[in-house]
Amino acid sequence: SRGVRNRTIVSLDAHLDLQYVRPERIDALRRCSSHDEVAAREKAHHLLPDDGTSFGIEDFLYPASRLGVIGHLVWVVPPHVEAGTSPLALMQLTQTPGVTPEDLQSFRRRTDGVIDGEVLGLRITVCRLVDLKNIDLPDDVLVDVDTDYFVEVPRDRAWIEPGAVVEALKAVAPSPEMLSLARSVSSGFMPLGYRHLADHLAALWSGAASAEVQHHESLGRLTALLGDGRREEAREGCRQEIERSGRRAATLYLAALAADDPAGAADLQAEAADLDPGYAPDPLRSACGLANRRRQVRLTDVMTHEKRLENETDGGRQALGHLAVGQLYCLLGRVEAAEAAYARAHAVLGPNPYLGLDLGNLMMKTARHRDRAASYLEAALEADKTIASARVLLGKHRGQRGAFDEAVTHLEAARELLPADPEAPALLARIAHARRDRESRAAFVAEHDAKRDALDRLARNLEC
Repeated sequence: SRGVRNRTIVSLDAHLDLQYVRPERIDALRRCSSHDEVAAREKAHHLLPDDGTSFGIEDFLYPASRLGVIGHLVWVVPPHVEAGTSPLALMQLTQTPGVTPEDLQSFRRRTDGVIDGEVLGLRITVCRLVDLKNIDLPDDVLVDVDTDYFVEVPRDRAWIEPGAVVEALKAVAPSPEMLSLARSVSSGFMPLGYRHLADHLAALWSGAASAEVQHHESLGRLTALLGDGRREEAREGCRQEIERSGRRAATLYLAALAADDPAGAADLQAEAADLDPGYAPDPLRSACGLANRRRQVRLTDVMTHEKRLENETDGGRQALGHLAVGQLYCLLGRVEAAEAAYARAHAVLGPNPYLGLDLGNLMMKTARHRDRAASYLEAALEADKTIASARVLLGKHRGQRGAFDEAVTHLEAARELLPADPEAPALLARIAHARRDRESRAAFVAEHDAKRDALDRLARNLEC
């Protein structure tokens, strides 16, 4: 409705939010005639199935490209994330449906270290913040900042000040046509203690009063003190900040983390949640955070999160929490506990592709559980993000049981979804060998070798 077409978007993000979305989901967006209709097509949580949605926090860039809103993505990657700047990370694009060998061969590293290429029909430039000055950006650029850019995981430490980022962005895009900020807290990709980062960025960008900027700078210092284990200094700093800026939600939450008695901490967090519900305890957010921020997963922590779900009064969020807990049990190799979590979620939400894929993959690794893997993997066929991996695993599953026709059906589907990936041809070659089909085996081996050679060429193209 704003006439935004073929724009360049500068995206500061720890993740490349560019994933394949099947055409019928994008066509549903094309039929939308209002902002409310578009908003209704957004997935409410990343663990929900795709049904009735067209995009979410992990894949909104691809629909924006297909709709003609953006034509060039400048992905600014933080230094602690190798994705996009190392050959190995870019090779992982072979696991993205729709990415072709030609897409991979388009990537080149420039003499200044910046990488250019094209994926899924979208021109992509991958760089660091310091490289932005070397990129020719149009005046009508769009800017998208996900605050997970600022925080190194799993250490949960900020590596750069918001002021430095705003200064760098304003130097190359002083008046962007649109600026969006994402907290990424409710999904668990960011620690709750950094919820204030987005407010700090908004205050800096809008030229807020110095007192407001100073308040957010103080919150940054207090968060750093807590991260360093200097709770007594943080406690005193929170007291001073409350005196200076009043009883504000972010300060009260940090004061709760710094408090030296459980009862006082609970009172402070309750007060923070009264002022801003985003600071309320949330077992779903906490469980997602363990996996999404690559935190160390201990059985006692998972069981604690599962116990806290008993107090969740919203049935839908409780079911999502069981999905998150189930994924954690999968990380620990606890098949039966993960299955029980899946069953609880299934009773409310139905089959789930994400936990289904994790469970099926785990079950495939042990003979005792392998027979039960297929039903979970079949659930994973229903989501764009999981369908290709599910096809490969189902192909392996059926092939191991001698059901070669079914195996070939799944693997041919995977081969079509992942045209740059060498795994499906390799598995098809094994089946052809088992069937004593020398001609087909030779063709699949040649295809596998050609795709491996293409990946080797990609690595050479990206050498510094």
